[in-house]
Amino acid sequence: MTKQLMSLAGGAVVLALEGGHDLTAICDASEACVSALLGHEPEPLPEDSLRQKPNANAVRSLEAVIQVQSEWKPGPP
Repeated sequence: MTKQLMSLAGGAVVLALEGGHDLTAICDASEACVSALLGHEPEPLPEDSLRQKPNANAVRSLEAVIQVQSEWKPGPP
């Protein structure tokens, strides 16, 4: 996702880390984000991860973000 954001923003991306309850996940995600910022290709996701059903709470959150962000359209550069 970080790599995709970088391509949309012309490389101008800032990441902020906030607390969480799963230290392993935070560590892994932070490492992946920094790696993307450095221009490295992301590692492919494991097959079993690709087969998982999306978390319903995550889907609702993403839908809400899409709704809010859809109100903002980019202007001319």
